[in-house]
Amino acid sequence: MLHNENHQLIHKLLHDKMSKLYLFQAFLTFVKSLVGIFAPVYLYSQGFSFQFIILFIMGISLTYLTIIPHSIKLINRIGFRYTILLSIPIYLAHITTLNFIHSTEYMIFISSFMYGLHMATFWPAMHLEISVNSDKKHASSDLGTLQILITIFGGIAPLIGGTFLELLPFSKLLILSFIIIFIGLIPLLFSKDIKLKNYKFDYKDYKRISNNQKFKNSKKPFFAEGIESFLSVSFWPIILFTLVNQNFIKLGVLYTAASVISIGLIVYLKKYLDSHNKKRIVKRTARSISFIWILRMLAIIFTGFFIYIVEMMAKLIYSTYNLTFASIFYSNAKKSSAMDYIIFRELYLHGAKMLFGLIALISVTIFGSEQIVLSSFLIIGVINTLWLSKLREEI
Repeated sequence: MLHNENHQLIHKLLHDKMSKLYLFQAFLTFVKSLVGIFAPVYLYSQGFSFQFIILFIMGISLTYLTIIPHSIKLINRIGFRYTILLSIPIYLAHITTLNFIHSTEYMIFISSFMYGLHMATFWPAMHLEISVNSDKKHASSDLGTLQILITIFGGIAPLIGGTFLELLPFSKLLILSFIIIFIGLIPLLFSKDIKLKNYKFDYKDYKRISNNQKFKNSKKPFFAEGIESFLSVSFWPIILFTLVNQNFIKLGVLYTAASVISIGLIVYLKKYLDSHNKKRIVKRTARSISFIWILRMLAIIFTGFFIYIVEMMAKLIYSTYNLTFASIFYSNAKKSSAMDYIIFRELYLHGAKMLFGLIALISVTIFGSEQIVLSSFLIIGVINTLWLSKLREEI
């Protein structure tokens, strides 16, 4: 059975029209997992306060939403493939700035801006490319193939990145990242390009898509996605870092072990989702994420090997949720004005990050205690999943 699944995966990579895009994103994910997964942790390890890290995250989202109208014009002019290619040197500039943040605290804001600029040029093009070219009947299976590649490449990267950060200067990790990302560009150069037709977007259109009644039931889950991302991607790794005695190698082992275990589940899910009720799966896994946040509270108390058990469970549940969520998202985009729906998601996702970040900043200022704020984050993680469960195929 597993041999047959591996054969189908290899066949898809060799013959599928999306395969080159998948391979490119897998290589990029590898680099982002080498560096990006540790970015908030790295800032924390360099002595930056939570306030600065929150501003770093908010700056990324603000830049993203500011640049999107210009990104759309760029896609219209040069197409998806070259827009994605253009985003790569911007990302490399971002990770390069991380190497100099210890020299001046203001470099953190330049780094934040560069990453937001990269995301604004990369993700609208990537999302639209997938939504336009994905096979409607086998959408979950296709996304599962992408998820397997991302999990494989992204799974081994944290261990390598953690080892580099623990034993070698950050500059050495940058050199490795540059080499890998240029290798990853090769398959993208041979992929088929498409361009937007007759689509214009300006700042005033944010209000138009926000008021689109077809999208109204997606507001809460996309807003909740932003808060979940803020908590699980940016701040939970910092807590984990402190729980493993601020050791990058141990943190890398934790992420790598959790990713490797989840691969088998994704192989099964990618076909299962195409023939089962995705709304029900999203609801159940969202509730499970709520349970994971409760277990994470216990992990802070008990620490030790319990942390590894909790994070492996979290990876399995998040893999199921993310694949189902993505399948519904691309299905809805395909059945509507795809770019409108994509930007609508980004508006609420990054709007939530900025709003939540502002509340967090005010909380740290008022209470003067990072521990109190982090504890409240964990509780919010439990409650936030109620909205995560509300995405469904409806357009």
